[in-house]
Amino acid sequence: MATYKEIKGTGIQFLDADPANPLIGQVWYNSTSNTLKGTTAGVGSWASGGSMNGAARTGIGSWGTQTACLAASGESGPPWIQPARVELYDGTSWTETTDINTGRYLGASIGQTSTAALYASGYAGPGYQTAVEQWNGSSWSEKAEMNNPSYSFAGGVGTSTSGLAVGGNRNPAVPPSPGAASSLVESWNGSGWTNIAELNIGRAGTAATGATNTAGLAIGGYTPGSYSPRYTTNVESWNGSAWSEITEINSGRQGGRASGVQTLAVFFGGESPGPDGTKTEYYDGTSWTELGDMAVNRGGNVGGTSQSANSALAFGSPVSSGTTTEEWIKTDFETKTFTSS
Repeated sequence: MATYKEIKGTGIQFLDADPANPLIGQVWYNSTSNTLKGTTAGVGSWASGGSMNGAARTGIGSWGTQTACLAASGESGPPWIQPARVELYDGTSWTETTDINTGRYLGASIGQTSTAALYASGYAGPGYQTAVEQWNGSSWSEKAEMNNPSYSFAGGVGTSTSGLAVGGNRNPAVPPSPGAASSLVESWNGSGWTNIAELNIGRAGTAATGATNTAGLAIGGYTPGSYSPRYTTNVESWNGSAWSEITEINSGRQGGRASGVQTLAVFFGGESPGPDGTKTEYYDGTSWTELGDMAVNRGGNVGGTSQSANSALAFGSPVSSGTTTEEWIKTDFETKTFTSS
């Protein structure tokens, strides 16, 4: 039988304290506590956060981090309306701030912080909204309209002055339907929009994330179907000039939220034919792994943060979820103590 040293290339260390940054799979003997310990891959879990103000909303515009998050507009009902309300989360509670000029839902949230955000297009009954608005930390100002007004599409890639709007439902002549799912991608340079390389697979309700406009992910969504949407597991990676298909998510769904960067991301919530609205998947740059579920079924267009895969927020969607907020924490590793049975 092979020994631990033969397998790992090193013997078990005798240490008087646990190492600060152990490797996954490392084993050591803690001489202070007289215990044998080791590490496993990190775990992720959700915990309750502060409740939002006012009526519950779905399809909310959202930007930022777990301790500094901006949430704008969305749809609440019944009656189904698009309030202009904007709120800020400080890691504990939500506070209302300056309203957006045009209430809408399912627009593209572009930007990485709660003080610099772009909200593009969207839907507000009875039709598409062409408005694009930029947030500077205290007020909203209108910016150049998109080439193709849309709703149910993704931002999340890049910043409020240099970002992408990905996919979506981009046919104003057709009522909201899976048949209008698009492969279009538009790039924002701070003053105008340019059509750039399209997705390989057109989809709406996709989630997207990425710190810059040259490195991002487009995750899931729904693709055109004859009578009902086809929820896709497809994931595409953007390198600044082209999209390429990479490892698929485990559960196809639309309306989920992604947070993180091109090589380290978390994808949560969303709607599918099954009960997948609580699911969370973590991407390590190679593969997707299902981790801890959310407590609340957010099986629609969920709001959330954009910056980090290891600390995020989820809120809103569907309206039946109320005003609840959940906080995501992912650890890089977990220390285990070996015991005899």
